[in-house]
Amino acid sequence: MNINNYDFFLFDLDNTVYNEFDFLSSVYQYNSTLISRHCNVDYDKIFDDFVNYYKSYGNYKIYDFIEGKYNLNQELKMILIVNQHNHLIPNSIKLDNQVTSVLKLLRKTQKSLFIVTNGTPKQQRNKVKCIDWCDLEKDIEFIFANEIYPKPNKLLFDYIEGKFCVNRKKAIYIGDSNTDREFANNSNINFKYMKDFINENINSFTSYR
Repeated sequence: MNINNYDFFLFDLDNTVYNEFDFLSSVYQYNSTLISRHCNVDYDKIFDDFVNYYKSYGNYKIYDFIEGKYNLNQELKMILIVNQHNHLIPNSIKLDNQVTSVLKLLRKTQKSLFIVTNGTPKQQRNKVKCIDWCDLEKDIEFIFANEIYPKPNKLLFDYIEGKFCVNRKKAIYIGDSNTDREFANNSNINFKYMKDFINENINSFTSYR
């Protein structure tokens, strides 16, 4: 693909512009310490259970698994979930060099940049704050889809199109999941997986590292 064919670049957040595990591992460390204190279980064992579950199933229902594994009460389980939603260590996550190059080049060529993400809005905002954007964040519009219409609902793109005067024919969505691809298809815009987008434009991006 030729980036000059597009003026509006919409990116997913988790596992697209950064590795979500960089955020979640910090959460799991904090919550493992809390469980260890309450249940008198070795911290390393708890943390390993978090990591192994995530590698197999992602973050979905991870606290149901931990609740059952360690016989947690509902109060402690809810504290763990709230901890994840509230977790914030500003600028603690570094962008990959290639991702930084992508965003810098697109900014330099005056493209419009968006991050469009599903998920609990407070947690997603905290993830954004945890990432060191190398001063790029002021040129990015962050869209928290669960406050509007979660992906893959095409009404989400209709909202973005209207609010930011996006030309659908000049827009592309770049993500990592089937939901991202379905969102692009529903919205009648082009789609690329992030790894393919980088590989196809690697020569252009390299000079902006």
